Amino acid sequence: MIVKFFKKHGKGKASSCKACVDYLLNKPDDTAQILQGDPRLSQSIADSLDFNNTYTAGCLSFEEKDLPESQKREIMARFEKAMFAGLEPEQYNIAWVQHTDKGRLELNFVIPNVELTTGKRLQPYYDRADRPLAENFKQVINHEYNLSDPNDPTKQKSLIDRKDLPTDKKQALQAITDGLTALANAGHINDRKDVINALERAGFEIARITPKNLSIKTDGQNLRLKGAFYEQDFRFSNDL
Repeated sequence: MIVKFFKKHGKGKASSCKACVDYLLNKPDDTAQILQGDPRLSQSIADSLDFNNTYTAGCLSFEEKDLPESQKREIMARFEKAMFAGLEPEQYNIAWVQHTDKGRLELNFVIPNVELTTGKRLQPYYDRADRPLAENFKQVINHEYNLSDPNDPTKQKSLIDRKDLPTDKKQALQAITDGLTALANAGHINDRKDVINALERAGFEIARITPKNLSIKTDGQNLRLKGAFYEQDFRFSNDL
């Protein structure tokens, strides 16, 4: 299991929570199921707010196809306890929607960013401060429930080795990006620092770093890596 926070999290009235909730509910062949809360109520609360960030959304993504209902409820409750430490259930709103359309279990959540009893802004997750908390939660839950662990070395997918890199620049860039995407989906890459570390572990030497791209040394000349992975502000998430 890995914890993912979606990149789009509602900025002012221009970004409605409706698109998020539509994504959670509009799945084919009954592969979306509301497990807890009312997503449309969460949408209504979020869209009534004047804060910059009106909602937070993400998912607990499992390699397993399904889990016993009791375990799902326990894991959801423990996630809420971790994310809303010090708050009582009546102080926040959260809705949970299960997805199974990808052949694995996803427990999606949407949270209006407001403390309900005061109307004050509530930010349940701030990446720079809370990433260690999410990582610790992942590790504890995977261990206690004997879940598939993306940190297991036997499950890690490798980036293409430098010696196997295609000579064609376009093919080389695609091969590297495909490998980084696999690593990110497995929970091993979250930001550009992780991208650089993965490249260096695969035998690549970083030749140049700019705000918009990276360059690696290859035979003859440097290869410039362009795209979202290689930008200074890159943070991995599943866009809605």
